[in-house]
Amino acid sequence: MTCWNEDTIDKIELKREKIKGEFDYSLNFEDRAFGSTKVANNTIVENCSIGIGGVDVLVTLDKKIGVTNTYDVSKDLLSAISLAASMAKDSIPVPWIKKFPKLKKELSINRFRRLVPAEERVDALGELSIKVEKENYRLNGTLESVVYNRHLANSESGERQIYNRGSQVHASFAITNDDNTIETNFGAIGTTIKKLSLGKRVDEALSNMKLQEALPLRELLPGTYDVVLDAPCISHILTYCSWLGLDGGEFHQSHTFTAGHELGSQLFGDNITISDQPYNPDSPYWSIIDEFGNPKHPYTTFIDKGKFDKLWFDYLSALKYNQEPTGHGIDMNYGPGNLVLDGGKGPESLDAAAKELQNGLLIRELNYTCPTNMSQGSFTGITRYGTLLVENGEIVARVPNLRFLESVPHILNETDWLSSEQVISPMPEMSGTDPWPTFIVPKYMQVRNFNVIGSTPIDQMR
Repeated sequence: MTCWNEDTIDKIELKREKIKGEFDYSLNFEDRAFGSTKVANNTIVENCSIGIGGVDVLVTLDKKIGVTNTYDVSKDLLSAISLAASMAKDSIPVPWIKKFPKLKKELSINRFRRLVPAEERVDALGELSIKVEKENYRLNGTLESVVYNRHLANSESGERQIYNRGSQVHASFAITNDDNTIETNFGAIGTTIKKLSLGKRVDEALSNMKLQEALPLRELLPGTYDVVLDAPCISHILTYCSWLGLDGGEFHQSHTFTAGHELGSQLFGDNITISDQPYNPDSPYWSIIDEFGNPKHPYTTFIDKGKFDKLWFDYLSALKYNQEPTGHGIDMNYGPGNLVLDGGKGPESLDAAAKELQNGLLIRELNYTCPTNMSQGSFTGITRYGTLLVENGEIVARVPNLRFLESVPHILNETDWLSSEQVISPMPEMSGTDPWPTFIVPKYMQVRNFNVIGSTPIDQMR
């Protein structure tokens, strides 16, 4: 299923010819085909496939900007552009605005493209549900498939630019016992259901459930603890590092924890290297241009062995601060979607990580996170899905959900080791109707002095 065919795009192009010369404008067309299957308590409860299309319109008129969008593209494109123009007339002048860049005739990634049919999604979830139900647990979650195209056009280019992102399959599930007192989760992301290895992942999740059931529940006092963070936690840290530290526009407004530091200065230990790799073949998310057609470099290092190497700039911020745009879009507020955190020489299994940790916590996932101070890179949230207590290298208890207050600089400066094995992990808390930005991160990382500020009282546990 696709939203638009070439005939629809051609009609849009004909309409675009009518407004040439009246305004400077940029059009960002998005075309998605999306399928979703949900399971609740081991039962399929929803199964749908839809097409979604729309266009974001940005108009500049006498150094003023107007922005709007429309989903009824074939009928309302001209009126959307006129609306953006009228908004521009009433806006404050932006002196650094320039004409939009000319687009290349075509820029495309010919990746594997296939929307997983509803029957295949149902069959996959049916197998998982049977396996979970046999162990007397309950499966809840979603299996999603999306195919995505982007078409770009502007008043400076006669040709439109076509960009094919390929297809993506994303799974996110939680397993609970009957009274919801114990839970774990598992997720995966890839280009096909087969590449998700869902059978292996559900087996690992069931083992985690049985481990938790065998452990006593112990309260934990607020304080600092050495911790081992699982891959989903590391994705949160990369998200906040990019958003609160590497955004060039925010940096020049002193809103980032990197503000005041010069490029080339040492920010973290030499075991931290963070790069953007949009063409990495292991990543099922391919963002190679921004919404104005500016391409990304195939390999950009932001943090090089702890050194502050580079910032990312969306197109408008680059104009404002006289920088080169890096191909990262203003529509992605969290920054690059293809980040890679290099691995180290640390352990690759949970038991080996516990032995290396000796005393502290094993944290599977961070949830409900939000920034508390952008200029310090600090954020808060809770731990979920089975936080485990380690004593003398052994897993001895599970603990309630914990509230924490941390910062990106502290975590990355207190990192003892990173696993040698790397895994694909989606950017957290993103909408499933778009392709999910994905990171490549070590399976585990150990951090000293992680700040726990509270926990759920045991008598309030479900």
